[in-house]
Amino acid sequence: MRSTLFPTEPQKKKSRLPSVHVTSPKRVQSIVNRIMSNARFAKPVFVSWSQVVGDNKPKEFRLYPRRLRGRQTSSPRPWCSTYILLLRYVRLLRAHRGPQSGRRASVRPYNQRCAVRVMYAKNATRGQWKAHGRYIARESASQGRAAEAGFDATERGINIVARLDQWQYAGYERLWKLILSPEFGDKIDLIRLTRDLTKRMARDLDTRLEWVAVSHFNTDNPHVHIALRGVRADGKPLRLERDYVKHGIRSIAEDLCTRQLGYRTQSDVAQAQHREVSQQRFTSLDRAIARDKPIDGQSSHFPVNRNPAPLKNQYVIARLKTLERMGLAEAAGLDQWLVRQDLETALRAMQRLGDRQKILAAHGVPVSDTRLPLAMFDLGKCTTLEGRILVHGEDEGSGRSFMMLEGTDAKVHCIYHTPQMAEARGRGGLRTNRFVRLRKLFENGRPLLEIDELGHSKKILSDRHHHEETARRLMQSGTTPVEEGWGGWLGRYQSALRKAAIELEDVRKPSRERDHPRGR
Repeated sequence: MRSTLFPTEPQKKKSRLPSVHVTSPKRVQSIVNRIMSNARFAKPVFVSWSQVVGDNKPKEFRLYPRRLRGRQTSSPRPWCSTYILLLRYVRLLRAHRGPQSGRRASVRPYNQRCAVRVMYAKNATRGQWKAHGRYIARESASQGRAAEAGFDATERGINIVARLDQWQYAGYERLWKLILSPEFGDKIDLIRLTRDLTKRMARDLDTRLEWVAVSHFNTDNPHVHIALRGVRADGKPLRLERDYVKHGIRSIAEDLCTRQLGYRTQSDVAQAQHREVSQQRFTSLDRAIARDKPIDGQSSHFPVNRNPAPLKNQYVIARLKTLERMGLAEAAGLDQWLVRQDLETALRAMQRLGDRQKILAAHGVPVSDTRLPLAMFDLGKCTTLEGRILVHGEDEGSGRSFMMLEGTDAKVHCIYHTPQMAEARGRGGLRTNRFVRLRKLFENGRPLLEIDELGHSKKILSDRHHHEETARRLMQSGTTPVEEGWGGWLGRYQSALRKAAIELEDVRKPSRERDHPRGR
């Protein structure tokens, strides 16, 4: 007898796919191709009729499909585990592709971290780009001769000062300045990272990029300075969209760092946080602390409570104790602190101060006395300032150039370059150890800084005419020059002014006695 046949659903076979560690787009693409070639989808299978022999008589039987597990649907499910795995790898493949210009890249939590800072300088003042090249070449400790410490896509030993001066002389509109700071810069091949990054950027921006870079190993965190010519291959200005600057370049850099070091492990996280506990800058631990700050911010402090049991909180508690020693937090009980509202502002100011002190110690003229305080120069509150130039530097946070001046008022002043200073620097003036006088003038109602270079600071110590003129001006304003016990050049300068003031006082005494004779 003929049997009635029913379509049956085949049993799902477990896909035995190899465990894969995705490290590159090519690797992901090969996996996708393998999955597509081996993928099988569910489809009806018809079973031929069979006979069961019993008692020498054929018997009729029916085959029924197995009951589906879980939720029943009216139509057969078109997915299978292999296809779901395929989608997963496709997402990984898309994540590995570099972000297009202006498109925000996806953030992957297990990638290595790399801070990227992007700035630009306009072609406004002669010698400005050359000064930037001189600064980043001077700070490099990667080569014996600092001027030839630069590298580009194919060469090393490039004179970065001359290269940037040529770009500015050619009349390009702007110079892009990038700083790459990998979290573990001591383990990264910085030259390879820079070349791979600029290659990816050139592909995203669809143009050839001309750049020169230099590696810095003179800090706790090795980093790279990149000077990018602000013009495209077709001669048009090179523009970087805001979102690409904020997210795209950093995503590429972190992806490249991950390719060199592998994914960021828990050990890497612990090592980075342990290093941040004692640093005088705004760290990721401080960012975690600042999340407890209320939105209104009416109080001068905000409370922070941390349970020491979780391992991740132990580094935060250690950081809070460090902030307490810095005077930026106060203990309010067991595992409780009151943190200043201006925590980020204060820490960034401390970082700038520390960077300037390092620049002064490494490249500047020795300060007369280490007890001299550091002060920011405010043109609005100052009329006249005299002193000797200690060093010129560049603020990595803002890209602005500055000068540090040891003033005769016993303060080390940090003065951001004005256009007049930049022009003087371009002419070869304002060299270190020169004595200068800064005076505030007004032109069409606007404040203007006048700069007078009075010679080498050592020669000023023996210039009696300068001493007498300065002492007379101070005495006329009601200030008597005194010796305040400072050492070095400043101590000798104050001693010379005090001597000139005493001589002027001795000359004035007989004249006053003649004008006012004693009565009987």
